[in-house]
Amino acid sequence: MTHAAMLAFPLVAWLFFVRLPFATAIVASMLLGFLFLPSAYSIAIPVLPNLDRATLPLLVTLGLALFYGARRDGPHRPEVAMGDPPTILPGFFPKIGGAHIFAGIALLGSVGTWFANTGPLIVAETVRQGLTLYDVLNEIQQLILWFLTLVLGWKFLADEKAQRTILMLMAGAVLGYSLLTLVEVRLAPQLHIWVYGYFPHDFLQHIRGGSFRPVVFMPHGLVLSLFLCMSALAIVAYMRAIDGDRRVLYFFAFCWVLVVLLLSRSLGAVLIAMLIVPSLFLFNARWQTFVAAAIAFLVVAYPVARALGISPLTRVAAAVEPYAQSRANSLNFRLENEEDVIAHTAAKPLFGWGGYNRGAVYSETGRSISVRDGFWLVQYSQSGWFGYVGIFGLLTLGGFGLAARAIRRPPSLAASGLCLVLAANLMDLIPNSGLTSLTWLIAGSLLGRWQLERSSSAVVVGTGATAGPARSRRPRADAGLAAIDQQPATTPRTANEDAPEVRRYSRFKPRPRGRSRA
Repeated sequence: MTHAAMLAFPLVAWLFFVRLPFATAIVASMLLGFLFLPSAYSIAIPVLPNLDRATLPLLVTLGLALFYGARRDGPHRPEVAMGDPPTILPGFFPKIGGAHIFAGIALLGSVGTWFANTGPLIVAETVRQGLTLYDVLNEIQQLILWFLTLVLGWKFLADEKAQRTILMLMAGAVLGYSLLTLVEVRLAPQLHIWVYGYFPHDFLQHIRGGSFRPVVFMPHGLVLSLFLCMSALAIVAYMRAIDGDRRVLYFFAFCWVLVVLLLSRSLGAVLIAMLIVPSLFLFNARWQTFVAAAIAFLVVAYPVARALGISPLTRVAAAVEPYAQSRANSLNFRLENEEDVIAHTAAKPLFGWGGYNRGAVYSETGRSISVRDGFWLVQYSQSGWFGYVGIFGLLTLGGFGLAARAIRRPPSLAASGLCLVLAANLMDLIPNSGLTSLTWLIAGSLLGRWQLERSSSAVVVGTGATAGPARSRRPRADAGLAAIDQQPATTPRTANEDAPEVRRYSRFKPRPRGRSRA
């Protein structure tokens, strides 16, 4: 069944691109692979990366998006005819200097890690081999896959409609997935075994308080809880971004997903949701973006604080202890492990210790005595500051950019809502390893939105036209062009009824001049 699911995915993704709008097909394909493909399973291909639940959806979706995005007469021609073409940013990497800098830092960190760890690591009778050229190539390959997922979101999902599509499909997907979650809450994590014939993780880790932590088709129950948390926030963000009576239905959907999240037995995801939900309900787009940027800053600064001996989560553990002793003990255990791993990484702070579990702490007998659960800790111990700054810089750059622009011009509620959804994921990277393809896709979408806000430069599918500079006051006279911000067409100032339709490529709505014609 695992082979059948992997082989059937490209066909289903192709049907999405044939039948659905462009942005909807991209998000639906990525969500399908993220939610339903088998975990802890891969197909080895010589030279190329192994095909698993992360790489297969990425490569298939990116290939289809590039193919159909370049066609002017493809199946998405009806979108163009209706005057609502998808926005595609030109190029193959964000046109933002900071993105190139952080990507270069991450790549340089991989090479530096290799040079700094060529020799073996000997602890008592345990020997950890040194890194080889093959290891650094594998690390660079992983970075490229992350960059490609970022580029997929940046290039194709940067405009307002695409970002609303992300929120809407996350809301719809979680409603169906919540039913499967409730099945495993009642019957134990069995769906992956029933469908694919094996369990992807340690079953004992998913027994909590006399009940079970659901997994469904995710690699771990914590990843499922994170998806429920992010999707619950996406429902509220989409509810704020739309108008009409449907908002009441989305409120009830949020309440339903919140109940399922509580039943998923993950205190961390529940706390993250409770922390961010008030901002989505109460704040406008500007303040939502500021809150998201503040959370991202605290996440990025957390390793610096830990390296300086400051432990912000100690008070959190003390506050949780009266209500959940086991959870407080688990958090204290993680903090102790962090201190040991940070002290071990202090010997190679710039480039880390590399793979083969060299970044772990060992006892005098050569046995590993540390557990590295948080993604930041794994990244820091393996790649040092170079690897950490490069990866987290790319993840947070778009949100920081939108927050800086929000001082003068706030983004839309869809963009600010996505900022908070990404902030929830970033918070989870402190205690857990919840970095997924969905994380990079949202980060790329926000990076593209920031680029649109800065330059208003994009290619519109179906026309082949390129938008002019943001401050240009000269209107374009090409028929059928759609503005980047999808503003309505301005009325021609001439009396000629056959004059072509004019649309301004501007970040601001054009002011009406004179009396409008009936």
